Amino acid sequence: MLRPIISFFLFVYGLLTLACGSSTLDDMGKLGEVANTAVETVKNPHITYSDIGEVRITVAAPLLLRHKVKDAYTEFPEGIKVTFFDNAIPQGTLTADQATRYEKDRSTTIRNNVVWQSNLKNERLETDELVWDEKNQKNHLDQNR
Repeated sequence: MLRPIISFFLFVYGLLTLACGSSTLDDMGKLGEVANTAVETVKNPHITYSDIGEVRITVAAPLLLRHKVKDAYTEFPEGIKVTFFDNAIPQGTLTADQATRYEKDRSTTIRNNVVWQSNLKNERLETDELVWDEKNQKNHLDQNR
């Protein structure tokens, strides 16, 4: 059950190292204007991660904010939905009201109404907080629920 969660966090780590592009020349001219801002904003991102042409993970959220400060971090302040796939079949979903990845600490915290739903075993995990420690490849769960 934790393998898809681990894959998600590795995906988020890789995703956050990529830069956002622009699709029009007019928009590209505006990039210099926003390059000096402390926060990059992406509305309604839908991100697909694939491996050897096979979709592994999709991430959808109303808002993604990347804070370009000394201790940079990326957050999904309005919620997140992650779907995990194997052979193009959805294996499970992870949803939460908020998620934050701290680049320096190499950790991701998913908070508030965190729900992992497995499609294979019909298992469900609910917690207030899930923390992924990238350095040690471990999850920590809030034990209050």
